[in-house]
Parts: sequence; C-alpha cells; structure tokens
Amino acid sequence: MDHTIVLIAKGTDTLAFLLKELRAYFEPYCKVIGFASHEQIPDLSGVSHVFITTRAPELYTIARQAVPETVPITVLNRFFELRKIKALMQIPPGTTVPVMNNSPVTAQEVIQNLLEVKIDHLNYVPFHPGSTFEERFRYAIIMSIPDVPLPPHVEVIDLGFRKISIHDLIDTGRKVGVPIEWERQYLSAFIVEMSELAKMLGTSYAEVQKLNSQLQSTFQAVKDPVIACNEDGLITFINDVAVELFCPHESVVIGKPYTILKEHGLLAPFFEQEGQEDALIAIDQRQFIVSSHSIRRSHEHLGFVCTLKDVTEIQRLRTQLALRGHTATYSFADIKGSSQPLLHAIELSKKMAKNNQTILLTGENGTGKELFAHAIHQHSLRKNGPFVAINCASLPENLLESELFGYEDGAFTGARKGGKPGLFEQADGGTIFLDEIGDISPAIQVKLLRVLQEKQVIRVGGTGILSVDCRVIAATNRNLEDAVRDGAFREDLFYRLAVLPIEIPALRERTSDIPLLIDDHLKQQGIRKSWSPEVMELLLAHDWRGNIRELKNVVDYAITVSEHPVIGIADLPKRLTERIFQKQSAAAAVPLEDERNLDILLGLYQYYLANKPVGRYQLAHTPVLQANGWTESALRNRLKQLEQLGLVRSGTTRQGTSITRDGIEMLRKYGKI
Repeated sequence: MDHTIVLIAKGTDTLAFLLKELRAYFEPYCKVIGFASHEQIPDLSGVSHVFITTRAPELYTIARQAVPETVPITVLNRFFELRKIKALMQIPPGTTVPVMNNSPVTAQEVIQNLLEVKIDHLNYVPFHPGSTFEERFRYAIIMSIPDVPLPPHVEVIDLGFRKISIHDLIDTGRKVGVPIEWERQYLSAFIVEMSELAKMLGTSYAEVQKLNSQLQSTFQAVKDPVIACNEDGLITFINDVAVELFCPHESVVIGKPYTILKEHGLLAPFFEQEGQEDALIAIDQRQFIVSSHSIRRSHEHLGFVCTLKDVTEIQRLRTQLALRGHTATYSFADIKGSSQPLLHAIELSKKMAKNNQTILLTGENGTGKELFAHAIHQHSLRKNGPFVAINCASLPENLLESELFGYEDGAFTGARKGGKPGLFEQADGGTIFLDEIGDISPAIQVKLLRVLQEKQVIRVGGTGILSVDCRVIAATNRNLEDAVRDGAFREDLFYRLAVLPIEIPALRERTSDIPLLIDDHLKQQGIRKSWSPEVMELLLAHDWRGNIRELKNVVDYAITVSEHPVIGIADLPKRLTERIFQKQSAAAAVPLEDERNLDILLGLYQYYLANKPVGRYQLAHTPVLQANGWTESALRNRLKQLEQLGLVRSGTTRQGTSITRDGIEMLRKYGKI
C-alpha cells in the first residue's frame, strides 16, 4: 500500500463507526488509521490525506499540527442512513424538535444535513451538553447515544451515526488509486439503496424527485453517461452527461419513460432484459460500449442501471492500427519445426493462450519471440481485438512513457492538441506485446506495475484514472531473475510478468529443424537450390548465436553469391566458416576429456550454482586448480580456448567468467555432475 489515509474524530464511538466505513472502501488499496481528538496523535508526515469529522476549529488545529501543510485536510461530508429517516416523516409538520450532538457545531451540522436531504418540514433546534430541555419538546433526535439524559415522556428518534458521503469516497479514492471497477461496484450498491428508499417512502412522483436530487449530485462525479430505470421503464435518475447526449432539450426527465431518450431503441434491450452482454453502439457519430446491471432487492427485480463508455477515439485508433499493420499476422502454423523443444514450447503456448494472465516469453535474440506473441494472440479469446506491439528498448524513457500511457493536452511542448491515448488504451479488448521488457527504466517499471495490478492507466500530464482491458505479453532476452538480484529490475514487477513463463528454445537446441527452416525460407522467396552435404554438416555444427535471424542471413548470402544449383562451402559467409574452423581447431588443440579442462568447468559450475560471478584470479586460486598447477596467465589462455568451443562465456570484469549450457552438458557427459 503506497498511501495512508487518517481519520480524526471527536468521539471514540464515531471514530470506530467511520473507520469501519473508510476501510470497507479504501482497503486493501491503501491503509486507513484513526485517532480520537483527545488522544496523543503522533507525527503523520508520510500520510496522503486527513479526514476530520466536524468543522470545529479545534479539530482542524489538532490535525494541522500533526501533518505538513502539503497534506490535504477534509471535513467529511456525511448523510443519514436514509431508511432511518422514515420516523421523522411521521412527526407533524412545524413541530419543534431538538437535535442532539456533542457540541453546538456538530449539532448544527446535523440540522444542515437534514435540510439538505429535504427533510425540512420540522423546526430543528441544536441541543448539546449544557442546553436546557424544554417541557414542550415531545421528540428528540439523537445520533446513536444521547449526549444528555432525556425525560421519560420524550419520544427518541435515533438516526444512528451519519454515513460518509459517496462524493468524499470517490474523490479521494481516485487520488490514491482505488480501482475504477470497485468504484462502480460501490456506486451500484448505492443505487440499490436509493431504489429501496424510494419504495420505502412511497412511489409518489414528488418523493422520487427528492430522491433523484440526491442521486444527481452523486453521479456528476462519473464522466460516463449513467441512466437508471425502475421495473416499469421509468427513469429514476440520469446524470448530466447522459442528459446532454440523449435529451438535451427535455426540461424534466425523471419519472418519464426511457423512450423519450434519443436512440432509445438501442437501449431497449438493456432496460428490458437481464443478462445482456456489453454491446458497441453508435450515437451522433460517436461510439459507446453499453453495459447494463440489474438492480435487485433479495429476489425482487427493481430495475436496471445502464452505463455507456465513449470509445470513439479508441475505435478510430484501432482502425489506424489495422491500417498500419498493428494486427497479429502469424499463427502457430507459421512456426516451422518438428523438434521436441519447439513442439513443447508451442503446446505450452496454446494452453496459455486460452488464459487471460500475463505471459513472459524468454529466449535469446532471434529465436522468434514476437512470432510466438502473434500466434498466442491469434489462438486466444481476444483474437478479434487489436494486437499492439512495441520494442521497449527502441525509445528513450520520456517518449516510451507517452507512447505506452498516452498524454493529455498540454502535457509537454509539442503535445498534440486534445492529447493522445496510449498503446494500453489502444489495445483495449486485445493484446499488447512489450518486447525487450528487461530494458525499461525503474520509473516505467513502477507505472507498468500499476497497470498490471489495477488494470488502470493515468496519462502523462493527467490525473484521471482510465480502466484498460488488455492482455499483456512481454518478452526479453535478459535473465530477469539476475536483474532482480542486481537491483536493476523490480521483484514485484517480475512476478507480475512471469505468471505464465514460456522459454523459446535457441536454434542450437533444435538443430534438427535447420533443413526445414532453410526450405521454408527458400519457398517464401520462390527459389529452388540445394545444399551440399559438407555445407549442411557445417550448418548443423554451428552454434548459431544469432539463432534463426542469423540462419536466414546466411541463407540469403549464399543464394545471392552462388551461381550453381547446389550451394557449396565457398558460397557461405567468411565469418561463418572461420568461426566453425576455429572451433574445430580449438577442439583438436584442447582435448575435452582432459581432466584439467573438466576441473575448470567444474569450478565454474560451482559458482554457477551459487549465482556468483568469478574472475580468473579467484578461479585460479580455488583448491582444485591450485593443486593442478594452474597460474592466472595459463588459465587465461585456456579459458579463451574453452570460450571458442562455446563451453564458457567471458564478460566484463564485474561479470567475470561463467559456464555455458554446453559446458554443463560436457560435465554431465563425463560424469562430473
């Protein structure tokens, strides 16, 4: 949890009640703590927001002394649990009723709350400790606990503790990262409560309008159009965004049938049938995704609430993406090979494609990770959605941030007027492929973690939270676990990415596929040539550090320079033949079964198991190599020969020397491990 919210209340009972309500909304997305005003309040420098329960100056002073000036302090707006107000409706109009609370300020606040919800038929007077109870009073309003003893003839109306206004919850929640899905779920529950109140207070048009006035102010915080109807199809509430879209010229909408709305035929299924799937509709040359939720009380159907999400810009960008080729163009049929390592990777990918979790593709450069990403998308339930790919290593940090997350109008010099949706928004409903994910900066890692956790983005220069629904496929040629240990990659992000890991085999691990890959590459170009046995033997013996990309380059070079139907060794690139012959010469000069060579490999293997780098000096002074008379200079020459054989890999001074997979296999071959 990155944020902490603090509540400071005058009474412990009020504190306990409101803490429970705040935690129900904000946790687990942020931490909520509370203090009574009479308690010793510690230094609260690191908190995000402070709520206080009353406008009393002393409470504000207490809060301000505990937090820096930069931390906002908000007086909670509160309202009554509306079903408890029914008893007030039975009191004759004009009756004078004392409203009891623990101070003049809080008693007046309660009266103001009652007037705001149109319970204005009574004459309220504030009552608090020190006030004189008059004989004429027949009723008294309390908040759970009477603050002074009451005469026995007085009828007590307990309104309970006032609940927190949904405005405060939503406004603060958006600032501290409460997911939009939870916000909407909470709003739906609030709508149900309002609908129940309408039935409890009666169904007269006047009462429905009173209820609607309260709902209207709540739903103005929602940027999307929201409309609700009762079971008879009459509109019970509608926010200003929806009025502007559907009925800008109607003076009164509440209580009228939804058929007064423009394009009401498009909405009819959502107001008349349960279980409707989300649908894309067009209104005034704008496109919306419509969602409908049934409002129920127990098993009784009360109506529907309908929300519309404007996706006009997203749809336009999707069209542009398709025109620019941002669609998945390859399937598993395009992945050529029949070797066991490749078939295992394909089978695993097909299984994982049906899931919606994040996939991490690992493997060396040139192994075909992007090809697998295309195929996984095509095999998934999102195949009809967009496929958006980006190489994270190809852009500087600031440009990558605006590309991924988008930007608002005026976010930076040169920003497009009106802003621009990022690739996550453009991939909504589909897949985003993040290649070279291991090369992103720590700042981008933090933002990406939020997207994976909350399915939300905040554009550069913006504050609004946007929900996104896209499947993430990431790829890297780096060892991210090593990067985590080195502090270069966030551990929490690694585990978010590696939910479904797939390792793409290197070409040297599936050399039996080389003839098939060559034939397929030639067929695509319409070329018919064959390869001499000597050439094929060399190709099968090569270690292919560049993998399939290197193989295609070699084939393209050979068919370009060859003037004969059969390609010979002379037609191969010089760098390839030199590397192969050097390796063969080194193998002849350095017998692999030499115990001293195996001792070096075994020493490196021990450091490999311990995940530690090792330098020549440190390796030369290990007990086994010292006993065999190795010096650092002699070891340097032998390590170069072993590297030419592909058995070890030398890095920078900090990285040291490490054993390769081939070196490990060599130790297994001679029974050393």
